[in-house]
Amino acid sequence: MHLGIVGVGRIGRMHARNAVESGRFTGVTLYDVDEVRAKELAGRLEVAGTGDLDSLLTTVDAVLVANPTPAHRPTVSAALAAGVHVLCEKPLAMDATTITALAGEVPAGVHLVVGFQRRFDHAYTRIRQAIAAGEYGTVYLARTTAFDHEPPDLGYVATSGGIFLDQFVHDLDSLPWLLGQRVVSVQATGSVLVDPAFAAADDVDVAAVVLRFAGGGIGMVAGGRRNGGGYDNRLEIFAERASVTTGLDDRTPLHSLEPGAAPAPSDPHRHFITRWAGAYRRELEVFADIVDGRAANPSPPLDSLHSLEIARACDLSRRTGRTVTIAADGTIAADGSIAADGAAATDGTTDGTTDGTAAVAGTAADGAAGSVVPHRVGDMA
Repeated sequence: MHLGIVGVGRIGRMHARNAVESGRFTGVTLYDVDEVRAKELAGRLEVAGTGDLDSLLTTVDAVLVANPTPAHRPTVSAALAAGVHVLCEKPLAMDATTITALAGEVPAGVHLVVGFQRRFDHAYTRIRQAIAAGEYGTVYLARTTAFDHEPPDLGYVATSGGIFLDQFVHDLDSLPWLLGQRVVSVQATGSVLVDPAFAAADDVDVAAVVLRFAGGGIGMVAGGRRNGGGYDNRLEIFAERASVTTGLDDRTPLHSLEPGAAPAPSDPHRHFITRWAGAYRRELEVFADIVDGRAANPSPPLDSLHSLEIARACDLSRRTGRTVTIAADGTIAADGSIAADGAAATDGTTDGTTDGTAAVAGTAADGAAGSVVPHRVGDMA
């Protein structure tokens, strides 16, 4: 199989190295709008490089799309039209309309896989299988920690989609996938404690989310844009017959103060690329198996709709101080419950505070809620 890598930025370079080192591909060709950059990396990896996307799509059997998010739709559409299999980095798109449209463009015999790398991680896969088989019994709580080591470039923040859609979306995708249940309601809060630039971008940089699954179990995601100890992303499952975790290793930036405990790691994870290195390698291996007909697609495009719904619901909850429900058709709506400080809104407008609380529009002083306005995913900017 001949694989094309579209985009040779930070994550594209990682994928290119993994593709070459995997030995699964008969050929690898790198494409970038900056042809010089593509050919420089191609020279180091001893593969082909090009600045002509149309030419690439007539040469390869499959592409891994790792260019900037706004370019995903035209790139994926062009590849599918050419009959080329696609593995697209998350997000496939930032709105439900585009995701649904791209899913409808997949021709018979061609595969479109979304790169939510946790779905390919060995430990996550094992936990999902165990839950599905009933090994753990009823799952009471599924909890993730999601802290970056350092915040992204501040120029990126304004266009990132916000902490829930940009940073937490992997957790919001993986938790329903692990449990095999939809999320039916969320409560979210957040603050700006890292950099005022996040407030200027109408975002927060530390946040926590409580999810309620269709079966009654609870999910939690807590994290932020900076953790002085390093990059920390862990999963814990608390269930009827077992408690399990993943993400704990000798590079996890977590230090126990119990007597006799191991010292803090001298070389902690500092980036998602090292923490999820094995998942990214396996993602390519599974993609090759999917194309060869030896594996089912664990991350089809329409699955991306639910994590988008949850992220939008989290944002609405954070702004209004209300519990937000998610209907089976994807409609999200804030209910009548008001945050303890009485700050809530039905119109999603913020009051300019840096902690992400929202002003009440037409809410009585005693906390009585006004009318609730439902939202379809994709309606909210």
